[in-house]
Amino acid sequence: MSRLSCKAGYMHMSPSIQAFHPPKLPPKKLLSTASPNRQSEHSLLALLATTIFFTPLTQSATMAANDPRPRIIGHMNSDHSAELKLYLRAFNKLSPSAAADAQMTDITLTSMTIKSASGVHTVQLTPAMKSFADARVRLVDMAAQAQETLGLSDIRITRFTGPAGYGLVSFLGVALYFVSAAAVAAGLVRPGSTLWGVIDPYFPYGANGYLWLIKAIFLPVLAIHATETWWMARSRLAKYGVETGSAVWFLWVLETFLEGYPAFVRFDGMAREERAKKEAAKH
Repeated sequence: MSRLSCKAGYMHMSPSIQAFHPPKLPPKKLLSTASPNRQSEHSLLALLATTIFFTPLTQSATMAANDPRPRIIGHMNSDHSAELKLYLRAFNKLSPSAAADAQMTDITLTSMTIKSASGVHTVQLTPAMKSFADARVRLVDMAAQAQETLGLSDIRITRFTGPAGYGLVSFLGVALYFVSAAAVAAGLVRPGSTLWGVIDPYFPYGANGYLWLIKAIFLPVLAIHATETWWMARSRLAKYGVETGSAVWFLWVLETFLEGYPAFVRFDGMAREERAKKEAAKH
């Protein structure tokens, strides 16, 4: 049969036969040519890489979570800034102004680092602590030692109370005297003035006697009340932790200058009350 006849025969085949195509077989699945031993080596290498890179990160995170220093530092800065100043004053011999604004920045088993208005200072812990579990007891003991060294009390006065009773009488009397002295110094009490006419009929020896008395006692009154004020600041305010220059400090200083001795009585009564509260809290 010639090629032409074959071709003609194909053309006369049915459409279904003409459209026949052999089915496509799915591609053969590629199989790993690696041996079981080779696969084990890859697994071991992957495990080793994970251990090398991730174990240090896990250990660092665990150590950071268990590090007690941030807790100690935060507690001291928020609740015991006064004690930090005492450490600097007693153990590093800083002045109150140089120890102001004290903040702990680090603590180790052998020392603590405290930043203040005068710079960064290292306070030695002698002997060294065995662990940070000793920090609370050690810092409390150091605060007590610092207070004893500086002659300070463990009681702190943080408030002011005004005069009452005899203290109020004393306050008004001294205040009236200094107002009178100011009026005399300003020339408001002179012959022919309104104040002269008010004072002259009622004051013993008249207005002239009034002028003489105001001038005669000015320096003694000023000296006495200035001394009382200095002694209040030195023996009471500093001892009981009243910050120099604070609002409470200024109120007690001014009150003592005008009131005198009754201010000491009132302040000492407050200190006894605070001592009683502290002792009651122990039980």
